[in-house]
Amino acid sequence: MTARNLFDLLRPAIEASPGSLAIVAPDGQEITYRRLGETIAHFAREARSRGVAAGQRIAISITHPAATICMVVALSRLGATAAMGDRARNMIQAGVKLDGIISDSLDFDSGPGAIRFDQSWAAGAGEDIEISDEAIRSPADVAIICASSGSTGERKFFALTFETQIARLTLQDKMHGTQHPRRLITPGMSALWGFQNGFRSLRSGGLLIFPGRNAAHTMAEVERLAIEEIMTTPNLLVDLVNARADDQVLPGLRKIIVGGSQVSGTLLERARRKLCPEVVIAYGATETGPTVLGDAADVIADPDAVGRIAPWAEMRILSPEGQVLSSGESGRLQIRVTSQYRPETMISHGSTASPYDAEGWFEPGDVGQIEDGMLFLAGRTSDLINVGGNKLSAHALEEFASKSPGVTQAAITSHRNEAGFDTVCVALVTQAGFMLAQFDDKFSRRIGRITPRRYLLLDTLPLLTTGKIDKQMLKTLFATVRDHGSRVLSG
Repeated sequence: MTARNLFDLLRPAIEASPGSLAIVAPDGQEITYRRLGETIAHFAREARSRGVAAGQRIAISITHPAATICMVVALSRLGATAAMGDRARNMIQAGVKLDGIISDSLDFDSGPGAIRFDQSWAAGAGEDIEISDEAIRSPADVAIICASSGSTGERKFFALTFETQIARLTLQDKMHGTQHPRRLITPGMSALWGFQNGFRSLRSGGLLIFPGRNAAHTMAEVERLAIEEIMTTPNLLVDLVNARADDQVLPGLRKIIVGGSQVSGTLLERARRKLCPEVVIAYGATETGPTVLGDAADVIADPDAVGRIAPWAEMRILSPEGQVLSSGESGRLQIRVTSQYRPETMISHGSTASPYDAEGWFEPGDVGQIEDGMLFLAGRTSDLINVGGNKLSAHALEEFASKSPGVTQAAITSHRNEAGFDTVCVALVTQAGFMLAQFDDKFSRRIGRITPRRYLLLDTLPLLTTGKIDKQMLKTLFATVRDHGSRVLSG
């Protein structure tokens, strides 16, 4: 059967195993496939009764991850498009044209046609999973509007057609397979990577769970529910690893997929020892979809290694002058994928544009090199720290800092002074017994004794909904710290 909308992609799993568990929510609620179908249908009827119609763009701001998935699919059944990944006011400021917002948060009053999402939306048992006037989406219709990963702080939104959405789901299956359908996915369902992998888990008839009350509770659920695969980001992987007291892998866990940003070899070694021997690294972008898959052993051997370039992606390295460089030479990375995997439009700064050049190349802002089909990254162009004309890689410094005694996590950014040079800003999550003076002695020898530096000791690093470190928030925090000084912040 040709899929008329996103629900038709889930229908076979719902009809094949209605009594099987589909989702276990963070609050412990267990949702069967039958209940999943009932909830999606009920959401569609409720949204229609409150004025949502075909052709509308509706922002979604819902805390509950399972409800987010159900709402996106419900809107698709009505012929409406879900916009997600950021607050409605930010979407509007960027230029996204919204017809309404469905929200359970303080975001409720920030957009046009606000509809409150609350307990009145709950579906009753035994409801019909069918709805009247089911929408038929054409391949060129916009299926979803999503925010970019947001690591640079620039707000960008992308419109993905129904054809592109299905193609992206297929790519994720090609890259990661479908053999481990019982998954924990830690990125939020309002983030494109989280939503697409949560959706494909359900499409394959698997079990989907989300982070629990804390990392210890999450890992207890992983064991209780015999989760076979974890998809996460480096920052959240740290919490999962730290929640395991024993140096013993989980017998049921088959694979860990880490994406969103570069990951340290030290963390990968700990994850292989305490969670699962098979850890792989996924690299991609909202603009391209998944493009690289790597093995933890390669990253442990070379911290700059990412993985092998996928057969559906092209990559090249450019010099500062824009010349294509040879294998092994370092420069700016560019990626190209065929049009079926690209978003229809990019919305930013009040207008629509294409993130690709005339030949279809996209530049993600990463610096690296390619050797024998293997991608190596030294960091991002925006993460190069200019210290008196000497360029330091924030990624390399984070790798160095994370190996220091007592350091659990490290994030490094910069603060530029009036002369145009950077202060190195180091945010650390530490364990008991950590000595900042000892760390500074070691770190200052790495970057140069006279290099200005600032430190923050945090309970946790600030994260975006995608699970990436919020570098813009760190820059704001570091603006309150003097050079060669430090503050200890909670939260």
